[in-house]
Formats: sequence, structure tokens, C-alpha cells
Amino acid sequence: MLVALIAGAAWAVNRVISPFEPPASVATSTETGGSPDPTDGAATAPTPADPEVVRPVIATAEQVGPAASCRGEQPETAVLAVDGDPSTFWFTCTYSSPTFGGLKDGIGFTVTLREPATVNSMTILSNSAGGHVEVRKATSANPTEGPVLAEGAFAATTELTFAQPVVGDSFVIWITELPTTEGSNRLELSEITLQ
Repeated sequence: MLVALIAGAAWAVNRVISPFEPPASVATSTETGGSPDPTDGAATAPTPADPEVVRPVIATAEQVGPAASCRGEQPETAVLAVDGDPSTFWFTCTYSSPTFGGLKDGIGFTVTLREPATVNSMTILSNSAGGHVEVRKATSANPTEGPVLAEGAFAATTELTFAQPVVGDSFVIWITELPTTEGSNRLELSEITLQ
């Protein structure tokens, strides 16, 4: 009985001296024998929001390049190629050959965006077939100085996909060889969109 009394007294003294000590934690293992998941109960850091993607929106369009060499050029109709209506179109003069009858090296068409955007490709709707077109990251002032992003021939729907996304606000379609439209050497450009 003396042993029980001494043990009880020791326990009571211990509780009085350290009444607020938390119980010792006991490590447990998972059923597979591994250690507990270090993320259990831990707050996860919030992930930053993805940056807003700016879609390319065409603000203006204009014909560029060497001065008109025929009376049929209609630079004021450039807006018809970006008006959202594929039944309207911008067109070039009719030339005696696909190489502009030897009168110039090419003709261009610039689209300027409302704000810089990431562009992956350009879609061109036209009433023409064949010829050769380049898409350049360039401006109206220097339409042939920018890098060629894609190139190809005209068709009813021409998809020109860039090798990699390009951020810009001005793109030039540079025509180095005219397609044919109803058997004549000219381009009818119905609609341009950027993706």
C-alpha cells in the first residue's frame, strides 16, 4: 500500500507542476508501411491565375506596296476584306501576267490590330486560286522588311499557320505572284481573320 501511496503522490505532484503539457504525439504509418502524407492538413499555396489571352481583333486594313500601275486599283476597298462579310472583297487590277506584267515586284495588304495579340495563324477567304502569298510581321511603312511567318498559294480558304505563335499588332499579306480569278491574273480577297 505504501508503494501505491508514493506512486499516487508522485503523479499528483507531476500534474501540479506541468498541468498544461500536451500529450506526446505518436507517429503513425499508413497501411502500406510508408510515412504519413506530408501534405495532409497543410494548406496548399494558391496557384496564380492564368494570364488573360488577348484575342487578335483587326482594327484597320489597307493596301500597301508600289504605287498603282493601273487604273483599276481600289485601295479604298481594303476595308471590305475585314468587314465580316465574305460576299464583299478587295481586289487588285487585272495584269497581263501573274508577275504583275513586269510592272512591280508585288502588292501588299496590311491588317492592324486594336492591340498587340498572340497570333498563331491567318485564314484568307478569296475568289481566286494559285499564285503565291507571304504573311509577314511588318508594317505598312515597310511591308517587306518583316520576317515571313507563313506562305502558300491562294484557294477558296487558305490556312496559313505560323511555325510558332507571334505577338504583334501589324501583319502584312505580301503577294509575290497573282492568282487567277475567272481566268484573269488578279486577286479578289473576301475576308481575313487571325487566330
